Amino acid sequence: MKTLWNQIKLTSHFLRQSKAYFRDTLVMHALMLFVLIPALEASMKLILKLGGVKYLSSDNIPQIFQQHGVLLLALLLLLILTLAVLFFEFSFLLLSLKAIQDKQPLSVIQLFKITVAKLKKIRPATLLFFLLFLVLLLPLAGLGFHSDLLAKIKIPAFILDYIFQQRYRVVTSFIGGYLLLLLLAVRFIFVLPYLLLHDDSLKVSLQKSWRKTRGHVVQILLQIVGLYFAVLGVVSLIFLLIYHGQALMESWQGHWGLPGAVLALTLLQGLTLLHTAFLSALLFYVLLFWLKDDLPPLKMPRRFYPPREKRSLRIGRAIFLLGGLCTLFGGALLYNYHYLADFSFHTPLIISHRGVDLSGTPNGVQNSIAALTATQRLGVDFVEMDIFQTKDGEFAVVHDRNLKALTGHDVNIDDLTLAEATALTVKDNGMTAPLASFDDYLATAEKSQQPLLVELKITPQDSPELAATFVQRYGERLLQDGSWVQSLSYPLVEKVKALAPYLKVGYILPFNIIGPPTSNADFFVMEHTTLNSNFVAAAKADGKEVYAWTINDSSTMDRVLFYGATAVITDYVADLKTALNQQKDFPTYADKLLYYWIGIG
Repeated sequence: MKTLWNQIKLTSHFLRQSKAYFRDTLVMHALMLFVLIPALEASMKLILKLGGVKYLSSDNIPQIFQQHGVLLLALLLLLILTLAVLFFEFSFLLLSLKAIQDKQPLSVIQLFKITVAKLKKIRPATLLFFLLFLVLLLPLAGLGFHSDLLAKIKIPAFILDYIFQQRYRVVTSFIGGYLLLLLLAVRFIFVLPYLLLHDDSLKVSLQKSWRKTRGHVVQILLQIVGLYFAVLGVVSLIFLLIYHGQALMESWQGHWGLPGAVLALTLLQGLTLLHTAFLSALLFYVLLFWLKDDLPPLKMPRRFYPPREKRSLRIGRAIFLLGGLCTLFGGALLYNYHYLADFSFHTPLIISHRGVDLSGTPNGVQNSIAALTATQRLGVDFVEMDIFQTKDGEFAVVHDRNLKALTGHDVNIDDLTLAEATALTVKDNGMTAPLASFDDYLATAEKSQQPLLVELKITPQDSPELAATFVQRYGERLLQDGSWVQSLSYPLVEKVKALAPYLKVGYILPFNIIGPPTSNADFFVMEHTTLNSNFVAAAKADGKEVYAWTINDSSTMDRVLFYGATAVITDYVADLKTALNQQKDFPTYADKLLYYWIGIG
């Protein structure tokens, strides 16, 4: 009961003094969003350009390690700088809340000064621990430290899907590892406050945190989760009030729909800032609640206190700040007006993933000719399918290089001839079908005039002439069919485009790091988890279209269409087509607000 009463008092004090924390969060948020993050992204692009590397993805990272020593060193230095920026943000916000707890009002300039002073004492071992600490906290997925920079780090959905599609042992190992990381994250959660606020060494801080959390892991987790859902509930309620208020206004007074939506969107943007402030405060609030009796008051060197300002200067500064806020508010209203007036819902291209539809009862085996025929009847724009080169230089239609999961034979497709590969039977979705050759699959598609999106996959044993062989055999046919080509391999995409400039060729990105790469590709295919409007806008500025994969529900489809994607690749063709047919009258302004809110994440 005493602990609960202390928490209520601390919460009450925090809310009374929250305007100071919101000010500090707003300053840090603006600094990260408009200065530091763009500077780090621009630096990475410049480093890659100077190093002669056009892109950064999973297929060229080993090459960078082996052949670009100077570039690798520059990227490592940039990583250290990024880590230092994160550490500065963490320290700044923690010190801000500590000052509130101590009832010691500090200006933003004073907070900056004391944060810099604290960082001067940091050693490489501390930064290394901070890196590990962030990795340990990532499984909390927003239940702790919220940062605009960390928000850009997401685990792509296809990786999570792959993990949970594996056998029971793999899943249980993953869950066990997750729980272990979660336990370690809580056991070491007080290390950084001891380092920053108690000036302890890293070793002493580790020992203190371990002792402090002994027997309290569940309590700490429940406190974080409880506060998180409390904030989420309040913010969601406010959003629902704004959303339904807009919907009612449009139904009763339609001519006020646009002005009302402009004001509502501006309010939502303010709500987003408040949400960010509260999420950022969650972890620090819990830390200071548990350590309130262990940490001394924040010490401010006398040199950090500026001389008393003249009244005229204070008035001038207040006028300047008021003018800045009015300008910001007016700019937001103008931007939101153009955004809401110009944005319109568009019907995307529907592309069947692996040529199969899983809506209701699956209609066939992935990448099989039978599934192609069944899916074609649904009226899809393209059928996406996968091909590998076989041992004898032919092409077989299959998604995985190793065939054990699909055929039961533990062998790689590139170790078989086409005849050996097509003699195998693929088992999928409770059905069976023969493994198809690309020639047979393409011929079937041509008979029904079904355009294909051909994913050309690579193996270490592929012929150096893979691109030339493919273009020579199929380039003209694919052009006449209206079919396109794509690949996860950047060099292969560039080769195919150079050999066949008449073909429409796309580059697949499993995740977004710094935006679209410099490429001759006609379009980019992006895994939806890390897709955002900035990526789409940058790609379209370069004349490239953006397609999203794998989109298996209408809400995710709405989100990527909100970003500006022009096609969706899906396992559930019939379901998504039904959802699109129900959206003929979309979007209302209320719907646009919903898309905006969904797109924040």
